Amino acid sequence: MESSILKQIARFLQEQKKQKRWLVVFLCLAIIVGFGTVTALKMRGQAMTHKEKRVICQLAVHQHADECYDENKENLICGYADYVVHVHNEDCYDWNGNLTCQLPEVEKHEHSEECYTEEATLICGLEETAGHQHGAECYTTQQGGMVCQVPEHTHAAECYDETGAVICGLEEHIHEDACYEWADVLVCQLTEGADGHTHTEACYEVKEILSCGKLELHTHTDECYEKINEEEELSETNRRLVCTVPVLEEHIHTEDAGCLETVEVTANGELVEEGTVEEETAEKETAEGETEEEILAAG
Repeated sequence: MESSILKQIARFLQEQKKQKRWLVVFLCLAIIVGFGTVTALKMRGQAMTHKEKRVICQLAVHQHADECYDENKENLICGYADYVVHVHNEDCYDWNGNLTCQLPEVEKHEHSEECYTEEATLICGLEETAGHQHGAECYTTQQGGMVCQVPEHTHAAECYDETGAVICGLEEHIHEDACYEWADVLVCQLTEGADGHTHTEACYEVKEILSCGKLELHTHTDECYEKINEEEELSETNRRLVCTVPVLEEHIHTEDAGCLETVEVTANGELVEEGTVEEETAEKETAEGETEEEILAAG
């Protein structure tokens, strides 16, 4: 009787041991599958998302207002350009090659000889005139030689016969102005062209004028200001801007300047919410940890 009970107990314990072994095998397989699943999800997440830099530049570019111009609203007096020098680089584009930078592209410019034209300014202060020109008032008419071929003759008593008929054979003629040669004689004491002026090279000042319409990089220094009060040192409160060149700076997006942020996005360029991938991985790792605990408990 006792022998039969012992055999049954031994058979029960042996079956229980077999079941535990199968349970261990099953749990080991579950761990392998779980680990493979977590690894696959991580790899899939890395393949479907990527990190990229995005432009969040908040650079305040100067915008001209009414007070930036003189009284005639023609010339700028503010001393600032209304743009910055900026050339797009890889940080200005997203993963798909789309431009995300809001700054217009303006290349740096350095003046050369082609940027200037010569401009001549009249400095003599005289008006160009032909000067004195002889007119009728500059001449007087003087009588010249005799040109008349008819002798001057006035009939006298002997030129008539007893009946009163002309018998001298001459025509009665008295020389008049038409019988003489007349000439205009210059009596003016001025020479023609006197007091006249024709501009020459000496009458002009030639300057090179910037005509390219572009600006070079420029930042105001102390040389760009003059003292308001000559007896005091040059300072922010004791200076007046005399420089006519506007301030123009170059801007390059950098993380230190707060222009860039690193974000995780999908292949479609959509922003991945922070913590999404980490939460999925944490859940799988938690499940894996629970499985290991069950195996240890079963052992």
